[in-house]
Amino acid sequence: MGSELRSAFWSDQQVEPRRGPVLKPWNGAASYCKLGLACRRSGREAEAIRRLNGAVDAWPESIYGRAATKELNRGTIKSDAERR
Repeated sequence: MGSELRSAFWSDQQVEPRRGPVLKPWNGAASYCKLGLACRRSGREAEAIRRLNGAVDAWPESIYGRAATKELNRGTIKSDAERR
């Protein structure tokens, strides 16, 4: 697991603790968006979609909420073999 993905998973633990969110909506949107992008890059598409939706739910009007919406509308990332 790459350092970006490990860092994103650590951020996720801060967003989804057992007793409610610790971060403010903007920070939650940022964490979810970054985690969603890291999951998508590592081929974990279902989890990426869930995390990107979390960014939109946290704060749709934020820059991260809009970026997550754009990424969700883009669809899945194709592998190198599919691009050829």
